[in-house]
Amino acid sequence: MDAITITGATVNRIPLTSFPDTRVSFPKLNKQVTIASILSAYDDLIENNRRRIALLEEAARLLYREWFVHFRFPGHEHVKFVDGIPEGWERRTLADIAQTNRDSYRAKELPEELNYIDISSVAQGRILSKNRVASTEAPGRARRKARDGDVIWSNVRPNLRAYALVLEPNQNDVFSTGFTVLSATEVPFTWLYLLVTTDRFVGHLVNHATGAGYPAVRPDDFERATVAFPRKAVLNLFHKSTEPKFRLISKLEKQNQKLAQARDLLLPRLMSGEVKV
Repeated sequence: MDAITITGATVNRIPLTSFPDTRVSFPKLNKQVTIASILSAYDDLIENNRRRIALLEEAARLLYREWFVHFRFPGHEHVKFVDGIPEGWERRTLADIAQTNRDSYRAKELPEELNYIDISSVAQGRILSKNRVASTEAPGRARRKARDGDVIWSNVRPNLRAYALVLEPNQNDVFSTGFTVLSATEVPFTWLYLLVTTDRFVGHLVNHATGAGYPAVRPDDFERATVAFPRKAVLNLFHKSTEPKFRLISKLEKQNQKLAQARDLLLPRLMSGEVKV
């Protein structure tokens, strides 16, 4: 690239008029095609993993809907209904089967370096990014702990569905206090996650959100939601069927993060000729 004249009395800037005349170097067309084919292989792997993730989660949701919404669980033909739910099931509140915000860091207990996850890092079942920061520079909201199988749910604007299932978190992952962290106590985490991400549960949160500019819910809004609590045998069978799907989803997501990082590191090296093609 040719040298560019930088002007400005107090703040350096490149005049817009300089851009049309700026000369840049780039590979010949045949090399560009080769580079594109190399990078597209990464993109194809990422997209294939995304499709597998979508199919795996949809299969788990369909099974949840079949067993716990339509009540067509194994052996349902021989079960009577009492007050609208199968005999042997109970109506409980979420507080009876899960804890909210079980564990948090104090300011002086934070890891020296931490992976901070805030609300903007999460969207509809996915932790999209983690911000690595020193504890001395961490935001004051960096306090929540989440363990394997916990569910994080954004308190702000629940209609946006900023939630995720946390599996095999890093030891130094720290979550914002803008999340309510749900920890299953009397039920498998797979069932809890699918329960609290149904349209019905999201509607419960939206109806209890307060505040005009930033409608938000509190932990007790989660806790007082009523649920139909199935028999343990049905829950255990459901967990046995769905846990491998969610574990595989977690592995595929981590693969995609590594693939994207490798692709992004490779691109400038291919373009500069550092890596020969």
